[in-house]
Amino acid sequence: KLIAKALAPFEKVVADRASGRAVTAEAAAHDYYATLSQRVDQDPAVIGIDAGFAGLDRYVAYRPGELWYIAGGPSAGKTAMLGTLAELLVTRSDPVPSLFVSIEQPLPQLMDRIVAGRTSIDSWKLARGRFGSPQDAERAMGAISQALEPVSKWPLHFLEHGSLTGAELDVQVQYHVARYGVKVVFVDYVQLLADNEEGEGTAERVKAASAKLRQIARRHNVAVVAGSQVNKEDGLRWAQELMQDAAVVLLL
Repeated sequence: KLIAKALAPFEKVVADRASGRAVTAEAAAHDYYATLSQRVDQDPAVIGIDAGFAGLDRYVAYRPGELWYIAGGPSAGKTAMLGTLAELLVTRSDPVPSLFVSIEQPLPQLMDRIVAGRTSIDSWKLARGRFGSPQDAERAMGAISQALEPVSKWPLHFLEHGSLTGAELDVQVQYHVARYGVKVVFVDYVQLLADNEEGEGTAERVKAASAKLRQIARRHNVAVVAGSQVNKEDGLRWAQELMQDAAVVLLL
């Protein structure tokens, strides 16, 4: 009895800190039937949110708690793909609040991509502010202003941070979920998120960062879509390692 009494506080701590849950078969069956009913009702909180690409939507969806990777070599289009996926979510008839975390590029460069896509103005001209004659510049600025009007109403939030850690991202996601109802988080990209711990190699840091992204998805019940840089010679190896954490890996 004395031993049991002494262990009681520790057992409570373990129970309070447990990340999972233990249920009976009866409870599991009851919960499953309720979940299935939500699927039949097409509840996006259960079945997930379509990406907006017909080819993808046949097989996968953004499901709360899941991690996706958009993987590719340098200049393969990872940032462009992440931006396109985000834009598809916030411009649909029922916009999905989203967070775009940019560790690689400053916000003006991301906006260059958005404006270029919506105006057909060359991104090189946007980056340098060169639109030709004064008349051409006036027309370009008018087109840009018109394009930015609907963009300003998107339920899309940007987090620009050149040295973001996993712990800092965790806090930011928690805030944006609570404040804005964010459901999908885009991260560009995982290698830059890796905390620079002394004595750890690149592979170990990326593995730790990937585990953190999965943890963030599960903890805050959001879908996380992250870019990952891979080289041709080790692309498959990276994909296999990332697959341990991810529900979906798209290799560009």
